[in-house]
Amino acid sequence: MIKVLTILFGMFILVLTSIAQDDLEPLENQLDESYGIDKLVILNELTGHYLDLNIRRALKYGKQAVDLSENLFDEMETSVERGQYFLKVDAYNLLGEAHYIKEHYYDAQQNFQSALKFALNVDYQDGIGKAEVYLTKLDSIGVKQNIFKEKLSALKLGRTINAGSQDLALSSTIKTAETYENNGNYEKAIKNYEKAINYLRDKGDDEQIAELYRRIAENYDKLGNIPKSLEYYKLAIGEKEKLGDTTGLQASKEGINNLHEQIDELVKPIESKEDSVKKVVQLKTLEDYKKMAVKSEANEDYEKSLEYYKLYNELNDKIIEDEKEQELALREKSHQIERNLQEIQLLTQDKEIQELELLKRESEIEQQNKFRKNLIIGLVLLLALAGALYLLYSNKRRDHQRLNVAHQDLKSTQEKLIKAEKKIKTLLDQQVSMAVAKELLSESSDDKIQRKLVCIMFLDIRGFTPFAENRKPEEIIQYQNEVFGFMIDSVYKHHGIINQFLGDGFMATFGAPVSSGNDSENAFLAAKEIIQSVNEKSENGEIPFTKVGIGLHTGRVVAGNVGTDLRKQYSVTGNTVIIAARIEQLNKKYDSQLLISKEVYKELKPDNELKEDFIEVLVKGRKEPLQIIKVI
Repeated sequence: MIKVLTILFGMFILVLTSIAQDDLEPLENQLDESYGIDKLVILNELTGHYLDLNIRRALKYGKQAVDLSENLFDEMETSVERGQYFLKVDAYNLLGEAHYIKEHYYDAQQNFQSALKFALNVDYQDGIGKAEVYLTKLDSIGVKQNIFKEKLSALKLGRTINAGSQDLALSSTIKTAETYENNGNYEKAIKNYEKAINYLRDKGDDEQIAELYRRIAENYDKLGNIPKSLEYYKLAIGEKEKLGDTTGLQASKEGINNLHEQIDELVKPIESKEDSVKKVVQLKTLEDYKKMAVKSEANEDYEKSLEYYKLYNELNDKIIEDEKEQELALREKSHQIERNLQEIQLLTQDKEIQELELLKRESEIEQQNKFRKNLIIGLVLLLALAGALYLLYSNKRRDHQRLNVAHQDLKSTQEKLIKAEKKIKTLLDQQVSMAVAKELLSESSDDKIQRKLVCIMFLDIRGFTPFAENRKPEEIIQYQNEVFGFMIDSVYKHHGIINQFLGDGFMATFGAPVSSGNDSENAFLAAKEIIQSVNEKSENGEIPFTKVGIGLHTGRVVAGNVGTDLRKQYSVTGNTVIIAARIEQLNKKYDSQLLISKEVYKELKPDNELKEDFIEVLVKGRKEPLQIIKVI
């Protein structure tokens, strides 16, 4: 019975894994069409999802993410926003986690060290925390350095091999495009050139991209699509001008000039409808119709251009019909070759089937021998079972009594488990909000990573350090409980959660894991209520004189459970969190208690009675100035 249940459970896990992987197929299909930062985001998401589903795939996507992040943030640093640097840290942390699961402790250590280094450079606190947790675990394990791996890591051999495979794919794509171009299949040539451009964007090779733009323009010209040809010639010229490539620039400009020169040689401007009709009669070839149409379009005489395109299409249809007949003949030959190949495959399959049948017969004979042996063993066991049943019957009353005792013990254990469960929920609610507690206890919370629009609040108690220096620990804890008590109530009252306490302050989130509608409005009202309560309680003597500084910022974050099977924490990460912390720190500069960003102000109700007195400030982590309002 236990064996059957084990098998069923294994099948259930396999089905769930298969369903989860099917859900990730659309994300994997986007990889070929994505490049740059967008591709790095997808690779990080896939690595995170596959950590619990398929560790090999997690390692595969994690390595690709690390290699791509190295290219993006080393070679294209000037074009990458400062706020996106956390993606590189996440890539190293995710790959390190995958190696840790596979017990590749040395590789995990190298990746977490790299993540910590980059996270410290950009002040990415979540990345720092995650890397330090795993490095502490690895130190406790006692990772032994592998000199051979260390040398390979220094040589960056894996990245070199991966880059070589990418170069091979790029070279193959370009050669395929050239083959289609030489065979006159210009549409497929264009598709392969565009695919090659996507590869080159990941590498940042602008020079080769410009050259491929020019080739695409030439192919569109051969297809007779003059507008598209001109469009790609202009793209090539733009890239060449950036690079200062005078030779390539001249070649692209000559391509455009040749189009107009050929038109000018054959056609003169048309002055009237009567002249147009006479000259149309004289045009007998398809190329003449096309050139007349292009010339008219260049002169912005779209009515005449349309007349020539109609004549061009009529003649072109006949040519296309002839080409289709030739293509059908070629297809018939190709189908004949395929049929011959299929016959060869069928013969090969027949041989394989015969070999499989032979193996099957041998397996059946072996199974029969095993069955005979098992039958003898079964008879012996049956005799033993009969003896055991006799002993069982003789001890039936005694076993029945033991069963009653066991039943009572089980009932007592169940009651203890129910009490323990209630206690766990109560303790969890005390440590985090009810919303986060429900999220952590839900069945799907382990794999749920979401992008959410939230409002982040950072609160800091002014002068806490000198206050704590001259007081006993018991007095400090009592003060924190009194002050944080009504602050927490205000946050919960307005549908927020406390993510973490920072000693002399805390971070709160409005809108994750559950949004109540207008999260910025709720955060704003909670902040005002907290400041009012602090001032009133300080004046009444209920608490020692206290001043606070609060910063609010609204933006998108990544929310979900962070950690391992031993410990997890519901966390929100992203540039929005960092900016909110920076805004709170500006209270010291502006001698204020509440500062909000322009993004928060936009979400407030019209009757908020705030003036749009925006202050532009530069904060660490943003290139552009940040606009804030001093509320209190």
